[in-house]
Amino acid sequence: MNSFIVNTPVFNGDFAVIRIGFNPEVTATNEQLVVDATTAIKAVVEQVQGKVVVFNGPASLPVTMVLTHAVVHVAKAVGGYDPKLAAYVIAVSHDPAYVVGQVVTV
Repeated sequence: MNSFIVNTPVFNGDFAVIRIGFNPEVTATNEQLVVDATTAIKAVVEQVQGKVVVFNGPASLPVTMVLTHAVVHVAKAVGGYDPKLAAYVIAVSHDPAYVVGQVVTV
């Protein structure tokens, strides 16, 4: 049973929203979480090709690094949800239409 959950992307125009989170039924440290997150994200990488991928949900820093690395080469840009802004912040971009630090709502 995976300690980290990566849900099927929800598509909205240019965006692929991926809900993520810790599996409440499994106790794990980052040592296991990064392995499980790597396995889980592989199932959605092909689906998000050419999209702006935004992650929404709790994750540790090492897990966010794994998730970003998995999609960064196929995505236009990658961002994460900021609850203080109630929006997503672009953290990596390969597309001039999306700049690092840009706040987007989906």
